[in-house]
Amino acid sequence: MALETELSKEDRVQDLLDGNLRAITFIYAYLSNKQCLGTDEKINFIKRSPYENVEQLHKLWIDVKSSLPELERISKNQRLMNFLQFLIYKNYDAKTILAEDSHIQLLALIDFVLAQSKRKLKLTITEAPIKLEKDIEQEIQNYLEKWYAFAKNTEWIKFKDIEHMKWVINYIEQKFKVITEDSFIAAPRPTDTSNKGMISYIQYFFDTLPYATNPDYAENFFIKIKRANSQRKYRNENADRVASNYMLRKDIKIKLKEISKKERLHLNETIELLIEQAHSRLK
Repeated sequence: MALETELSKEDRVQDLLDGNLRAITFIYAYLSNKQCLGTDEKINFIKRSPYENVEQLHKLWIDVKSSLPELERISKNQRLMNFLQFLIYKNYDAKTILAEDSHIQLLALIDFVLAQSKRKLKLTITEAPIKLEKDIEQEIQNYLEKWYAFAKNTEWIKFKDIEHMKWVINYIEQKFKVITEDSFIAAPRPTDTSNKGMISYIQYFFDTLPYATNPDYAENFFIKIKRANSQRKYRNENADRVASNYMLRKDIKIKLKEISKKERLHLNETIELLIEQAHSRLK
């Protein structure tokens, strides 16, 4: 008889959740202090919890879940989702929430922060309500506007050039001296050396840099790495060149400039052209 009752409760939980991964992730975050990625493990844990608690949390989720249309439109933009999660963990005292789907993970995290600021439930496992100085949904809209501007900070990076990305990451690791704790444990890391991993880390670093440090430091770092990249590019392009210094008569220098202007070349390119032409006649 006890078995029948237990099975009946599990069926009720199953019907209540109805396979909604966002609700499942949200409810699990309230009921357990254990970080969990897998959906099946979450569902099994929820089924073992008192049904009344699960039902209350489901009603709470229905009541507070975010309905911002902007959030639905970014489900394929992993870069933007990473950026938002970084900011939420930095600015709101939220527990770590994980999900197999990164979009579900972001939505459940936002729902959790909204619920924590409003809820008055008395469950077995509870946490103090979060005090929000600003409306998180309004903040998210502000973040979205800022991100599209910050995203341009990586337009100079050659994401199809593996060696270039390796150089960028190496520069960051050597020159970035401000160590900040990142509560977003699913954030891209420099240890992922796959092509996709390097792209994600570089984008994440520059997207979050002004918030991980301060705008002035971020701008200064950005200027320095771009300058270093220009120097690297110049050295690579001139690897087969050597510096030369020759004294020329003034009238020859004037003629050289005239040739350069007519041929639309730099002075060094004009000299190279004239030498190549003279050398070809020797043959």
